[in-house]
Amino acid sequence: MQSRRLQNSAGEATATPVDLSKGNDLAADRILGGLTKLDFQSLTNRGFFWNSPGMKAFARFAFVLLVGNLLAVVSYAGPEPISKEVAPVTPSPCDWSGFYLGVNAGGQFGHSEDKDLDNYNFPDKSWGYGETSFTVGEQIGYNWQWRWLVLGPEIDAGYMNLDGRGVEPGIPHDTFGESESDFFATFRGRVGVALDCWLVYATGGGIGVNYHPRVIDTSSTTAGPDTIDASRHDFEWGYTLGGGVERMFGRHWSLKVEYLYFNLGSETFSAISGNGFGPYSWRAETEGHIVRAGFNYHF
Repeated sequence: MQSRRLQNSAGEATATPVDLSKGNDLAADRILGGLTKLDFQSLTNRGFFWNSPGMKAFARFAFVLLVGNLLAVVSYAGPEPISKEVAPVTPSPCDWSGFYLGVNAGGQFGHSEDKDLDNYNFPDKSWGYGETSFTVGEQIGYNWQWRWLVLGPEIDAGYMNLDGRGVEPGIPHDTFGESESDFFATFRGRVGVALDCWLVYATGGGIGVNYHPRVIDTSSTTAGPDTIDASRHDFEWGYTLGGGVERMFGRHWSLKVEYLYFNLGSETFSAISGNGFGPYSWRAETEGHIVRAGFNYHF
């Protein structure tokens, strides 16, 4: 509620309340009514503009109208959008996806265990021996890459000789086990993490070896008058697990170092002795480790 000062007929100043809450129309009528009663000279009088009750009401009305319009504009327009320039993602210079093929070479360090199952040399017992040789082969595979994850199948084949020999302990000390092999192949999957041009991966699957375990009694001592030659020659299957690290150079070439553990399970074989006794049976169990390096060409 506002008030304005007027003079009555006695010359005394009185205060007349003005209620601005009745709306903008009422305020405008009062302002226009007051202006029509003024002459030009009074309009040019500076004291009117600052002291006239009509102008004070008009100033208040204009201020309220201005603030209302500003609030409406801000409400309609909303906040200023914030633009943030995002730097483009630089693609990795090494892409692991696609076909590849290559060669590898290294060594294997195995162990075979033979077990006498039928008391050929009483009492039946087991004995073992080491197997070492070099390996060489070729591999082919395919990679799928999704961000840092790389996975795919790999097949490799080559030469590996599980060559070893060990004498059965005890008397007559003329029976020994031996083994040999030539061709082998693995069928594995690989799952790895790509760190730009480095790939760290785990691998596992099946392994097959053209394997020939054997137990021979030469009867080279007087305490062992009988002879025997028991063996098995077959393509034996087992499993293999391992991992490796691979480094890509450019777009097409990569070098790798890889480790594989393999286990061929057990093979049983038997034979009739030279004197016609038997058959006598043995069981051979074989496992080993392959350490190798190689390079691949990526298409």
